Amino acid sequence: MKIIILEQAFEEFSDAIIYYEDKQADLGLKLKDEIDQHINWILNNSTV
Repeated sequence: MKIIILEQAFEEFSDAIIYYEDKQADLGLKLKDEIDQHINWILNNSTV
């Protein structure tokens, strides 16, 4: 399965990572990891 992320969504996601990193060290990276896990779950369970 192919995943398509719109440019605007990617920019907002990147901005959110930077924002949370500025608030607390590694918080932006934790956000990225959580989103990656959810995207992978969706890809692996697309028939649910």
